[in-house]
Amino acid sequence: FDAAHADVVLRSSNGKDFPMYKLDLPRLSPVFEAMFTLPQPSENTTSHEASQALPVVQLTESSQVLQVLLRFYLPGPPPSLTDFPTAVRVLEGARKYEIDFAADATYKALQETTEDEPIRVYAIACHYSLEPLGRKAA
Repeated sequence: FDAAHADVVLRSSNGKDFPMYKLDLPRLSPVFEAMFTLPQPSENTTSHEASQALPVVQLTESSQVLQVLLRFYLPGPPPSLTDFPTAVRVLEGARKYEIDFAADATYKALQETTEDEPIRVYAIACHYSLEPLGRKAA
């Protein structure tokens, strides 16, 4: 995530910056599309350096979760979701930002853990109203 000509920065809750292109974000998420159609506040800057700064969008997700969500969009193999707590947080982020392909991949990763973690998967399925997953975990 080192876009040389990025025009916006997504900042994680723990302060990690992800330089991005505004044109890519609507393809990733309809929530980002709506975010950038809203009027942006005008910049009242006095220094040249401040006027060159990229706009920052502060997000509530950790850098670990954002990195996984954004990697779903990049070319190459999808990210691995073998860590159960991370998979759950990625599912939350995917649902929040309506990133359907990431939510689907996370759902499949959770399905694969039902034998090892049936109670945890069942609890997550109930919390997110994922009935087929809950039935499989039960």
